[in-house]
Amino acid sequence: MQGGDPAGDSLSESGCTIYENVVAANPGRTFLEDCVMDVRRVCWIPNIWQRQFTPNVVLPSDLWATQSFNAGFPQKGSGYPLVYRRSTEPRVSFDVDIQPAVEGVYDMLTTENESPLRTTFATIITIPDDWTHVAKYLALSVLFGRESLAKDELREDYCNQRWKQGTAFMQTAPAVLGARINDVPVIVDSVSNGDFYLANWQGKRASQPQYIFYSGMNMLGLAPVPNGRYTVTVESLRNMPLPMSDDEQLAIGKDDISPVLDCAQHVAMLKVGGGEFVRTYPMYKNFLRHCALYNSRLKASSQWLEWLDLRVREEIKVNPIFAKPDPADVEPRAQEVALKPGASF
Repeated sequence: MQGGDPAGDSLSESGCTIYENVVAANPGRTFLEDCVMDVRRVCWIPNIWQRQFTPNVVLPSDLWATQSFNAGFPQKGSGYPLVYRRSTEPRVSFDVDIQPAVEGVYDMLTTENESPLRTTFATIITIPDDWTHVAKYLALSVLFGRESLAKDELREDYCNQRWKQGTAFMQTAPAVLGARINDVPVIVDSVSNGDFYLANWQGKRASQPQYIFYSGMNMLGLAPVPNGRYTVTVESLRNMPLPMSDDEQLAIGKDDISPVLDCAQHVAMLKVGGGEFVRTYPMYKNFLRHCALYNSRLKASSQWLEWLDLRVREEIKVNPIFAKPDPADVEPRAQEVALKPGASF
């Protein structure tokens, strides 16, 4: 049985929503708030910029690498922190190899857990609207898997597979496809690539931004740091517009109506369960086939669409959330097992 917090697990495994945190760079180990689940980036920023000390990206490392390539780090005096080592124990915390020479802060990008869901009032879940169903399927998997008269292994396994499928899709879903600053096209890339190929971009002299770096589906940074007001135009993959009343229409084409209805009937039959639900699997398979054909049509009309779709994977490739296998390798298998009760990853 899959347990845990549906929203928190979805945020943790997909890395779709990124938070910026600023914590004091005190000597010794740095402890983060209980809600922090993972550290995606650390940058040391001195309180007073000097010629000798400017913002510096602190790269992730481990004890073996630090002892092997910088064996004398415990005896070194204060200076620039270069790498950090995350502790394996909760709460999330980390140590740096060199203690900061001057007072400053760590500017961090993290993934965080949601506040507990309440029944007395609404709880905001910071998952994009188009992906809220992923957390729903994990919650349903937990409900169907409880050891009680309501236990239903068929629907438990199905919902768990749909959650895994959705999480794999979220990890590779594009958000920003292009951008312009003052109506001039600029390069869009992952924040990890920015740290490697435009090192310490946060510490460079403020000027007109030439790059936009992203992390997750919600976080953008301009480089160099703007020296004034600029207009930023982003070409993004937006959430599906939802109708607010019964007389509004879905923003889909006429050729999409039948597959969408197939998917809707399949999802609705989840409440029935049993053989009647299993017999609707071909409807969901038809919906996935229609989506694949639509994406194939888009790819045929755009020679470089592949580069736009793969851009989001740069952050995952350079700064992975998990070890191998790559989430991209999971997608075909996820589509297959989502239609086969009893199958497992």
